[in-house]
Amino acid sequence: MAGGDGRAAEKPKLKMESGLWPYAIVNSSYLLYTITDGAVRMIVLLHAFRLSFTAMEIAVMFTLYEAAGVVTNLLAGVVGARWGIKATLVSGLTLQLFGLGMLLGWDNSWQKSAAITYVTLAQMLCGIAKDLVKLGGKTVSKLVTPDEKQGQLFQLVAMITGWKNSLKGCGYFLGSVLLLWESGPNGFYGAIMVLMGIILLALPWALISLSPELGRADKKNATLAQVFALPPDATAMDRRNQRNRNWLSLGRCFLFAARDCWFEVPLPLYLRDPVSGLGWSRPAAGAFLGGYIIVYGQFQAHSTLFLRPLQQFDKDKNIVPHKWHVVLWALFCIPSLAWLGSFVQWSPAFDCVLQPDAAATSANNSLVDAVGGVVGQDQQLHWCTDSDAVLRTTVLMVGVSTFAFVFGINSAVNSGLIAAYSTNATAAKNIGFCARTAEASPLACLFLRTII
Repeated sequence: MAGGDGRAAEKPKLKMESGLWPYAIVNSSYLLYTITDGAVRMIVLLHAFRLSFTAMEIAVMFTLYEAAGVVTNLLAGVVGARWGIKATLVSGLTLQLFGLGMLLGWDNSWQKSAAITYVTLAQMLCGIAKDLVKLGGKTVSKLVTPDEKQGQLFQLVAMITGWKNSLKGCGYFLGSVLLLWESGPNGFYGAIMVLMGIILLALPWALISLSPELGRADKKNATLAQVFALPPDATAMDRRNQRNRNWLSLGRCFLFAARDCWFEVPLPLYLRDPVSGLGWSRPAAGAFLGGYIIVYGQFQAHSTLFLRPLQQFDKDKNIVPHKWHVVLWALFCIPSLAWLGSFVQWSPAFDCVLQPDAAATSANNSLVDAVGGVVGQDQQLHWCTDSDAVLRTTVLMVGVSTFAFVFGINSAVNSGLIAAYSTNATAAKNIGFCARTAEASPLACLFLRTII
């Protein structure tokens, strides 16, 4: 691999798929599924917020979704290598239907503890589904690309991953808009049924058109032990690429934590909070979050346009990013996060409360009475001015937009290297293993939130 640490030299045990037909079939189902993945997160989050669940309670609802990702990504790679991508794709889409179906049973009259337990289990099924489906979308790119065309592989992986994220962003917006329906309690049931319909559109593609052999490897290359250990006859290049994958996986855990700690739950609730946040409506919050993911996905899909002038990518010369580029782009994430953090921590614009409108004043009497009083050591609660509200929005827009660009390039570089460090025979289990570390980051954030 030009410009990098070297490409896996082991002989592939699996025949490369000819043409892009499997790529188109797998990823059409994958992209349809992705819309529901983003939408259901927004639906659950905003519906729970309307029912007065706290940020911590909402975060708990997604713990098994993320925990399932850690386990599923590890096992799904082996399953995909043993039984093929068709099996994992169809299983994932089916589990998503079951997870969405469970959410139809969520009763608003339940006690909080019962609701949290039930929704958490439903989200666990959705988490398992996500990683079963995602495995095929990334692995098939490796299977349709000749080993000597690493530039083409990087471009395919970046494109599908970027469009996946953009459609997930569309799902965020779709989920927030569907909640405006009048069917069911605030549109919740109708919104879930729309998502189930989208999954039913995706299933036939996978069932009818894919070969069961797609993605299968030799039995000796489809064991869990091979994720962590190489065979005795492994070459020096094999061992070097395995080390590269392991270090890259560890780095991805911290990279995704840099986003998930503030984006997954705190930011949506901050956008909706009418007192300490921005007080936006559900469609406005969904549009902002969806817009971030769409833009981030497009930066990812077209990352080669930015990498080529920096001489970090050249398809014709087979040049792709290497490990020092991973480090460089990861460091570029820091300025935008420092920008956001410094304003939130020290700017007076973030140390005030929004003034309630006339309709909300009666419901905020306790807040109105508290303004002007001391609420903590040397802290006085006061109303935000118009300039404070504008500054809050501006800081958020600049920080999040900048982070979207840098993180999109980061994700493309990481995904491309994971595929490059794998062979056709090991692509499914290696991609599954490396993806699981990214899923672990939200769990780490939740743990930190409980002890800080």
